[in-house]
Amino acid sequence: MEITSQNQYIVFLMCIVCGVIIGAIYDFFRLHRTFFKSTKVSIIFADCFFWLLASYTSLQFIMLWGNGILRLFQFLGILLGLIIYISYISKIFTKVIIFLLKLLNKFSKLILKILLLIISLFIKAFKKPYFILIYGYKTSLKRLARFSKKI
Repeated sequence: MEITSQNQYIVFLMCIVCGVIIGAIYDFFRLHRTFFKSTKVSIIFADCFFWLLASYTSLQFIMLWGNGILRLFQFLGILLGLIIYISYISKIFTKVIIFLLKLLNKFSKLILKILLLIISLFIKAFKKPYFILIYGYKTSLKRLARFSKKI
């Protein structure tokens, strides 16, 4: 298969896009470490998983857009995409993700409060009839015991 210079430009641009995607994946892993407590073992597994995912992503892009032909400019395009992402996009992306996580946290707390309110109202509504039923049963058993002693 003949590769024209126009095809090479398209492959190079797509490799830049691949580098940006790998940078976004890296930010997800970095934010996960920031928001959740991670042990050294979990960090090692997460790093290994990131590199497997980054390798898979880059190889899929190369197979899809470069017809499986490995060229130096493809790896340079991926590296350039990572540099562009880290230099310009990462700060904005991180702020947006942090905002969305905080919004999700507030929303989940609101849902939890509503559920707890419904449960507490449900318990309060059935607490009094339940205790009347139980205590009424116990007092009637005591009365029956007293009556049986008299007989």
